[in-house]
Amino acid sequence: MADLPEDSEKKQLERLAERLERLAAEEHSFRMRRAAARGLSPEKALRSASASPAKLATRMDKLEKDAQRARRRNDDVGDFCCEWMVWVKSCGWRQGSERVAASRRQFFEAVEDLLPSWGEVAERKAVQEVSKAKEQLQAERRNQ
Repeated sequence: MADLPEDSEKKQLERLAERLERLAAEEHSFRMRRAAARGLSPEKALRSASASPAKLATRMDKLEKDAQRARRRNDDVGDFCCEWMVWVKSCGWRQGSERVAASRRQFFEAVEDLLPSWGEVAERKAVQEVSKAKEQLQAERRNQ
């Protein structure tokens, strides 16, 4: 008798799993139709249709972390620039050529440290621009 409730629970879970799969397939189909109705290419429609709330939440978390890193990097650059400007305005250059050379070296070292971050941002922008250009080219080809 103890096996009966377990069997019915298993059957219930199986039915729920099947229902979830059907609902997920229906949602995917709906998202594909909606994306196609908006005029998206099949590739973009597929990407849009696969954008589940969980995936979107993951993307948002990643973007938030990227934004935090960018803010921190910008704050570092801003602080360094403020220090440099204070030093220049306070006539620090009158302290001698060795001090100027040391400050200049420090500036270039800071810039070198920040270059990889700037490179990532520039690369991301370049990739986005290239993909946008490809999309425009494909749209033009379809229109001809």
